[in-house]
Amino acid sequence: MTIPGGSLLFADSNVFIEGLFAPGCAASVVIKIVSTGAFNLATCEPCVRDVENAILSKLSARPDRLDLVLQEWHDLRKYTRLTVFPRPSVENVKETYQQYIAVMRHKPDIEVLAAALIAKPAAILSRNRDHFSDSVAQKCGIPIYSCGEFLEVVTV
Repeated sequence: MTIPGGSLLFADSNVFIEGLFAPGCAASVVIKIVSTGAFNLATCEPCVRDVENAILSKLSARPDRLDLVLQEWHDLRKYTRLTVFPRPSVENVKETYQQYIAVMRHKPDIEVLAAALIAKPAAILSRNRDHFSDSVAQKCGIPIYSCGEFLEVVTV
């Protein structure tokens, strides 16, 4: 499948965490491509909190590095023009849970999936393909890729 340029990509928190902590990885490449304006990028408030909690958890004992990575996170949000969708309503999460728990099987990611379904992206990006699986993609009708998989199918 080819993802058309300008399309909206919805990223799970692990995409940003990987991009911040593993320079040169597939997530970093996707983030650089998005920053050129080739795609639009979105996530949701729960993912933003996960990223910030991961930064604080990984670097709380290294204040000099913490400040640097927090600035990188701020810059990444700016140069990718990141759209952050609000936390989905309780009703929306319950409905998504009922429809998808049999294929997703990971309750914490249901909220993220609910937000992605509201965003209606061209693709969902997640490093966790066990939770955001091909079965979930087939059921919701939205392709789901790891960043490496996305780079294999994208034409910019």
